[in-house]
Amino acid sequence: MTMYRLSSLYRLPAYAILCLVVGCAAAPLQEMSDARQALRAAHEVNALQHAPRQLQRAEQRLSTAEKALNDREVSFDKTRDDAIAAKEEAIKARMIAVAIAAARNALHDANMLLVNARQAEEILQRALNAADKGAVNDAVRYARQAERLATEA
Repeated sequence: MTMYRLSSLYRLPAYAILCLVVGCAAAPLQEMSDARQALRAAHEVNALQHAPRQLQRAEQRLSTAEKALNDREVSFDKTRDDAIAAKEEAIKARMIAVAIAAARNALHDANMLLVNARQAEEILQRALNAADKGAVNDAVRYARQAERLATEA
């Protein structure tokens, strides 16, 4: 065997290792980290109580992404999509939880002052119903409206 052929045989394993390393670099590690951080942020504002449906969806998508990351048969693109979807659901859960908690606090304050806050309570109930149905924008809008009414009362 000539020296050229011998050196090209040694390059083949090095090339395979390089391809493997480059392939691993495409793993959606940042997206997974972002999804975990968004879930932590949602938990910190008590999304489990105020937006359980969105929080559960976020946790399910993250779980699917984590399983897919360990499964060599699933593409990194699918894993990345699941991680991004988990982050988006966690952000929705956090938004709902923050808005509903603010409205509840305002209602509590209004009730402590013996102010009639019945209309604000009805609107807060609309927010809770919208959150339960997954209508994020409506839930946040109603919760903010209830908060505004309660603070004005």
